Amino acid sequence: MSHQQHVTLVITHHLAPGQEPAYEAWLKRIMPDAAQFDGHLGVNVIRPSGDQLAYTVLVRFDNLDNLYRWI
Repeated sequence: MSHQQHVTLVITHHLAPGQEPAYEAWLKRIMPDAAQFDGHLGVNVIRPSGDQLAYTVLVRFDNLDNLYRWI
């Protein structure tokens, strides 16, 4: 019996006020690049709400070795 274990990297960025457009542009550039790596399973972005300026990015890979290669 095989157990598939995926890994998720959680990245939190706290932005300075007014930096949201630049950060969104950066995300649009790097997300397709990450998808080219072996074992990449997807990215989810949790955007700030209310007065918060923190973005949380979840990057998923099929195993730890592939995650480390991406990092």
